[in-house]
Amino acid sequence: MAVRIAGRMVDRLTTIRPAIRPAIRNMISKTHKNVGIIGGTHGTGAQFATLLKQQGFHVRVSGRKTKIVNEQLAKESDILIFAPPLTHSVEIIGKTIPHCRKKDQWVLDVCSLKTRQVNAMKKAAGHVVGMHPLFGSNFTNVQGQDIILCPVSKTHLPDVTRLLETLGLNVHIMTPHKYDRLMATVQVIPHLNALISGSLFRALGIHPEDSLKICSPVYKTELYMIGRIYAQNPELYSAILAQNPLSKKVAQKLTSIVTNLAIEIAHGNADLLTKTFKLNQKHFGAFAQKALTQSQKIFKNM
Repeated sequence: MAVRIAGRMVDRLTTIRPAIRPAIRNMISKTHKNVGIIGGTHGTGAQFATLLKQQGFHVRVSGRKTKIVNEQLAKESDILIFAPPLTHSVEIIGKTIPHCRKKDQWVLDVCSLKTRQVNAMKKAAGHVVGMHPLFGSNFTNVQGQDIILCPVSKTHLPDVTRLLETLGLNVHIMTPHKYDRLMATVQVIPHLNALISGSLFRALGIHPEDSLKICSPVYKTELYMIGRIYAQNPELYSAILAQNPLSKKVAQKLTSIVTNLAIEIAHGNADLLTKTFKLNQKHFGAFAQKALTQSQKIFKNM
């Protein structure tokens, strides 16, 4: 079976529609009521701490300046969630996971990448499920938002999905490899585009504010999408680019594509550029028209 995410079909074991079910929450909390969140003082970790507290769970968090340490949470929590900075996620999971010796413990994470992180969590004695919420940490109302699960153990997978259902989330399930492969298109390509575009602005000595003066609404939006990346955490975006298992392949493909395009541009060969455009147009198929329609709705509301 498959579920459509961002226009693509992805593997699933089940899809849960959002609905608040207090009875389910109470059933889960009787056996798994103590939650520990490593990296829970900020970002997504703090967001989930708040969400779970609202559902009646006893939540403790650890961070660089907290008295409670990661190892203590690993030993004592019924549900342990890793939410460290992506750059250090595998290292922190690796150091902490030997302390996860409770066989009925749920061991989860909310990292933006999954293959290496889930592999590191496999050494836990309990039930391992990788997670990634597809919404920002600034969301206070997550009703109807999507979250990906990458389960190692399926024993408590129904309970984990029910727990997330109480938060109002749509749960989609796939393998860590499939997730990282799709994220190479969702994260790596756009962030790489932003890095290249920013570098070109800098190399040409042109400030984006100057370009903004002559932009149509479409190009203003594209420029804003590039600019918003530079208002955020550089370590996070660098880690997404450097640590995705598919990034090397993407970079190799990029080098080949850009080299060929640069040659055609240098030769003023519009015909071959048009041919490339049409090949891409065919690959995008009906999605291109859908994207045009949806983007026009956005521009109409600007």
